Amino acid sequence: YLVSLLGARRFAAADRLMTRLARLAEEPATHQGRVAAAVGADLAATLRDLALGRSGGIDRMRGKLGRIVRLGGSHSQRDLFLRTLLQAAARAGRVDAVSEIHAVRRRMKADDGFLEAALDALADSLSVRESASATV
Repeated sequence: YLVSLLGARRFAAADRLMTRLARLAEEPATHQGRVAAAVGADLAATLRDLALGRSGGIDRMRGKLGRIVRLGGSHSQRDLFLRTLLQAAARAGRVDAVSEIHAVRRRMKADDGFLEAALDALADSLSVRESASATV
């Protein structure tokens, strides 16, 4: 639901949902509270950052990507989050984050053409940056 709100640029509604998730994360006695605390609230905040063009939120998910399975849903739904994070990390030139996401996705899917395309984009991005810094 949050992804739909962010895609539609309905940030006020997204913020209300995120506030509920943050409150839920403070309730460790419930299953949903534990999931929100473990991965849900941070993933939501990271997705919002990405929707606003800020890639710094990628660091918020470091070390938590393996917990995405706790969100439930289908493999495809969880993969949407990993693909989104992978594309953002590649665009930001974040080799460390791409490497971590790569490891998680490889455990989920050994033959991963999407990942290969993202790694190619990252390599291209790094080549452009190196070329630009060499001319300065």
